[in-house]
Amino acid sequence: MTKLARAVKATGYRTAVLGGGVACSRALTAAAAERLAGVARVAVASPRLNTDNAAMIARAGWYRLGIGEKSDWTLDARADLPLPGLS
Repeated sequence: MTKLARAVKATGYRTAVLGGGVACSRALTAAAAERLAGVARVAVASPRLNTDNAAMIARAGWYRLGIGEKSDWTLDARADLPLPGLS
C-alpha cells in the first residue's frame, strides 16, 4: 500500500491499476481503495484476466521449448528477455 500511495502521489494520476495474481485479493483491493479514497480510483480487472507472473513465465518457457530452444543450468534470470508474441 505504501508504494502504491507514493506512486499515485508522485505521478499525480487519479487512477491506480492493480494487476497480476495479487490483484485477485479482495482484501488487497479494498485496502487500496480505502487508502486512496479521495485521492485516486482503484481499478482492477476481472480475476480471469489477472494471471500470476509464474504462469506467464511458464507459458513463455513452454513456447520456447516447443520451438526447440533449450538452455543449461547456467542460464540466469533477466528482465529484458522478450516474451513470445510481444516482441
